[in-house]
Amino acid sequence: MTIFYPVPERLNGTQARFIQIVNTAYALSKKGVNVKLISGKIPGLNQTDVLSSFGITPTDRLELVFLPIIRKSWILSISISALFYLTLACYLLRRKGSNRVIVVRHPKLAGFLLTFKGLFKMPVVFEAHEIFHLSTEKLSSKAPLKRLEAKIYSKSDAIITISDKLRDDINSIFDFIGKPCHTVPDAVRDDFFLSETDAVRRSFLFYSGSLYKWKGVDLLIEAMMYLPDETLVIAGGGGRLDELKQFVKLLGLSERVTFTGHIPHVKITKLLKDAKLSFIPNVQSEISKYTSPLKMFEYMAGGVPIVAADLPGISELLRHRHSAMLFTPGDLHDLVRKTQTLLNDAALASLLAENARELARSHTYEKRAGRIIDFITRIFYNHDSIAHDE
Repeated sequence: MTIFYPVPERLNGTQARFIQIVNTAYALSKKGVNVKLISGKIPGLNQTDVLSSFGITPTDRLELVFLPIIRKSWILSISISALFYLTLACYLLRRKGSNRVIVVRHPKLAGFLLTFKGLFKMPVVFEAHEIFHLSTEKLSSKAPLKRLEAKIYSKSDAIITISDKLRDDINSIFDFIGKPCHTVPDAVRDDFFLSETDAVRRSFLFYSGSLYKWKGVDLLIEAMMYLPDETLVIAGGGGRLDELKQFVKLLGLSERVTFTGHIPHVKITKLLKDAKLSFIPNVQSEISKYTSPLKMFEYMAGGVPIVAADLPGISELLRHRHSAMLFTPGDLHDLVRKTQTLLNDAALASLLAENARELARSHTYEKRAGRIIDFITRIFYNHDSIAHDE
């Protein structure tokens, strides 16, 4: 079987979606599937360069295909997708055949591919991570996005969703009853599983990830005012970094809150070794209620006790007082209370971390790839084994 996975972007960022895409593609190839990961060409970089930036060694069954793409720059203020779409269409037309599937997660690209699906003669699987017409902040985009999503869910041959809540809400809006659909959460790399660390070394509270408002980092910083004996390390960068540094300064927390900025993803494990608690402080939003955060699986594998917002994409996996302490989203005082509970109860913190790490073993990228392969082979090929293209 060959999976074509087109990404109308350059795979040179630190965003979670790139980490998930590349690691999933790699895991699929390790399971015996031929994967063509198709993305925008990065000047001066080849396949080995791109994969090594994600800590991955090339395999015979994973091929990175680079197509021309025009993105925003200091010269060009707009992004033009037509060039990528056109060259992608030509590439797929030359490779149509049996035992071949297109998997896509970008809605505009999905809409384009579905328009010409009859020419490609390959099933299209859409991988859903949010409901775009609900999450967009542009009022003028809501109606066009809803029409696009309606097209995607009516014309896709199958659907993969990142959480059960997302699957149920998409179905309630677009009604794809009878269409093959499967929930496949995010995952964690095998090298994020850490051995037990001496408790004396675990010295700080820890957050990793992006700094968007809906991620709740502001709330976590504010909580530090009520945790005077603790320090917080925030690993992540982006447009709000300076804003949050000013917020920390305003609250008088500069001595106890440290920002690392962007760091290579594979180096997160070094911080996990020394973290006593980890946080997923997402606030309620149209994105956060569906998210299956990469950081959640990394915290779990690292054996770091988790304090997380009680949101569907999180609570579908983590159980309160079993594998995490869950707090009411956006509730500062509940966040503080749940944090203090774990700080004051080492036995409970250890139990939660142990249970979460055991749960993470069912959510490696190898397991994620297996779920995707099983779903595709069951739906399109009516058998359980993987068919290989040579």
